[in-house]
Amino acid sequence: MKAISSLYNIDWSRFEDLPDEAPSGVDVAALQQRLNKGHNTPLRWKSGCFRCPVDATDGQRWQIMEQAVKVFITLMAKEGWELRSKVTILDSAYPALELSDKTQETKPMEGFREYVVKAVFEKLDFKPMRIELPPHLIRPN
Repeated sequence: MKAISSLYNIDWSRFEDLPDEAPSGVDVAALQQRLNKGHNTPLRWKSGCFRCPVDATDGQRWQIMEQAVKVFITLMAKEGWELRSKVTILDSAYPALELSDKTQETKPMEGFREYVVKAVFEKLDFKPMRIELPPHLIRPN
């Protein structure tokens, strides 16, 4: 297995000036506790996307959007998420891309636009999880 720095071409030299210990006068425990408060909430932004033909009428576009939102909420419910906000469909549409499983390349799909739908969901069986990374992975020296 290759090292992360060789895979992503990370320049570790910019981290050499970091101190080995926390600066004096900083209450690291209090700071960590304050930062962790936002992570222990079961609320999360979730987003998805759907395609719509460019030449669709307003009525057809509305039906496609309505169906996409229903599918989005249903899939999130199957994964244990409950809707907690209004669903938003972003105004800007992007060129739709065709994903290829074999080559993992993307090609533009002619005649389609892609829209992003997002909302806040709550995980019903939320269990906070903390993953601590060993220091040698972050600072290899």
